[in-house]
Amino acid sequence: MSVESPLFSLRPFGQHDREADYELLLLFANAQVPHDPRGNEEWLQNRRAYNEHRGQRRHYIAVYLPTQEPIAYAALEQQPADPSSFRIYLVFDPQRWSFELVGTFLYQQLLQDAEALQAGKLVCIEYATMAAFRAFLERREFRQVGDGVYNGFTIVRYEKLLLGAGQA
Repeated sequence: MSVESPLFSLRPFGQHDREADYELLLLFANAQVPHDPRGNEEWLQNRRAYNEHRGQRRHYIAVYLPTQEPIAYAALEQQPADPSSFRIYLVFDPQRWSFELVGTFLYQQLLQDAEALQAGKLVCIEYATMAAFRAFLERREFRQVGDGVYNGFTIVRYEKLLLGAGQA
C-alpha cells in the first residue's frame, strides 16, 4: 500500500527507465549535497551495486502531481551486518522542497515498508551540515549515535528503534 498525497505520488524505481532514474538520483544528490560531488558519485555507485538477492530494498521516485516532474528519491535498504537494520535515504533538492512536506511524504512510505519487512531499526547517516535534515530526523525520534568523517566532511549516524524491537 502506498502513502497518499494530493501533491505527490510514488513510482517504483526503474519502472520506466532504470538508467534515467539513476541519472535522477545523481541530480537529486548533487542538489541536496552540492559540497561533495565525489561522495555523491560514490553514493550512486553504492545504490547501483546493492545486491537485492542478499538484502531487501524498497526504493521509489517521487513525482510532483501537478507537473508530473520527478522530484525525489526514497529508499529503504536492509543492512547485511544486521538483517533487522535498514538504512533510509530521502534525497531531493532542499532549496525547492521542505523536509516537512516532501520528507514527511517519503518517510511515511518508508515506515510502511519497514513495518512490512519487520525492520527493527532504521539508520540514517548524514552530513553534519544538513541541519534541516537532522532536525527532521530528531523530530521523528531518531537519536544521534555516532559521528565520523567522510571525504573530509563530518557525518553523523542516526538510529531509531521501531516498535517490536525493544521499544514500547
